[in-house]
Amino acid sequence: MIVIEFLLNAAAILLFIPVAVIFMQVIFAYLPKPLETISTTTNAKIAVLVPAHNEEAGIVATLASILPQ
Repeated sequence: MIVIEFLLNAAAILLFIPVAVIFMQVIFAYLPKPLETISTTTNAKIAVLVPAHNEEAGIVATLASILPQ
C-alpha cells in the first residue's frame, strides 16, 4: 500500500510541473505590457499586393481607395 501511495504522489508531482508552467504562461500573457515596449511609430511602411491582370480600367480606382487607408 505504501508503494502505491508513493507512486501516486510521484505521478502527481510530475503532472503538477507542466500544469504549473502552462498556468504561469497564461497569467503572464494577460499582464499589461510596459509602455516602453509599445511602438508608436507613425511612419511604418507596408506593402499591399493587388493582383491585376488586364485591369487597367479599374486599377486607378483601386489604388486611390488603398492610399488613404
